[in-house]
Amino acid sequence: MAKTARIYREVWGDRFSNPTVEDLLSSLQDETTGIVTEARNSLLELPGVREEVHWYGLPWCWTMTFTCEKTKDIPWAYLVPNPQGAIVSLPMKTELRTKLLAENISRSTTHILEESKTVNGTAWINLPLATEDDLESVKIVVGHKRAFLKM
Repeated sequence: MAKTARIYREVWGDRFSNPTVEDLLSSLQDETTGIVTEARNSLLELPGVREEVHWYGLPWCWTMTFTCEKTKDIPWAYLVPNPQGAIVSLPMKTELRTKLLAENISRSTTHILEESKTVNGTAWINLPLATEDDLESVKIVVGHKRAFLKM
């Protein structure tokens, strides 16, 4: 716990630290580092995707953003490497969320989709990254979003 609190203060939660992706990944707890790294790799393997690290303040602090030409207004995905619980946030049009809810997906993913907040026609899907099942949910939702955007 002391390691996590120290790294939280020094890297992820320090507005003035300007960390690299490697710094952020090293601040994660050992059991989630592989899952978060694999999620990151699945986001980066898409054609034309660029990764940057930005400060978003609380509660996201330092966050990896993934941008592409198809989504110029906002990044198409965010990876929040919170040492207390990483998430992938996928903003998507509400029509895509509705299509996803009609698919045969896990109950936990369906619940996350149903509970997502909508702002100006964009649903914000926040998927946790703690287990292999969480990683599979991220890959499924990313795959649907990729197909919807024709990436």
